[in-house]
Amino acid sequence: ADLLSTLSPLILATPLATHWHSKPEISFKDLWPKTYQGLALLIIYFLGLFFYLSDIKETEYQQAQQIQKVLLALKPEQQQLGNVLNNYGSGDFLIYLDYPTFIDTRAELYGDPFMKYYFEAIELVDSSKKLEAMIAKYHVTWTLFYTHEAINTYLATQPSWHKLYSDKVFTIYINQSVKLSAQTLAKLKILEKLALLEQKAKDKKINSIASN
Repeated sequence: ADLLSTLSPLILATPLATHWHSKPEISFKDLWPKTYQGLALLIIYFLGLFFYLSDIKETEYQQAQQIQKVLLALKPEQQQLGNVLNNYGSGDFLIYLDYPTFIDTRAELYGDPFMKYYFEAIELVDSSKKLEAMIAKYHVTWTLFYTHEAINTYLATQPSWHKLYSDKVFTIYINQSVKLSAQTLAKLKILEKLALLEQKAKDKKINSIASN
């Protein structure tokens, strides 16, 4: 075995060196368009990709700004709100505005058993019992999740919970035991309507570009 390990590099050195210094089967020149039409299509493709990625970045920024506005509107009511149950991705927004979180992206702090328990609960694996037990155990009185998540569908069916705010990205539910001021509720309604109008304008712009 020692002899084989010694000789192996010497045996493989020549063919590896030959392959390393050989010309690649496909070169960059082969990939370059041969006609002006091909070049134009390539330029259009990369421009489209650039604007698409820029739009994604801008959308993410706008979404972050929107949820921060909502959380700032709720800030005076932080004590009344009580304990939050939030999704994995929104913990950073809560931390940034000095809200206590249920969970955040530092998964290593929570451990695998808790993470498994958490995701099974919010995703309603098998039934809603784990979620109900989690809400009761941690005295959860409000939630912050992405709008498409299953927990929102479940809470919508519960008489003791009602929707406090919702846009295309985030939705907040609140327990009926929590009483917020009329001023805060009015602010949230305004933010919700503005988010809806912005989304409609964005969808109209996208449809206009697509039709052209």
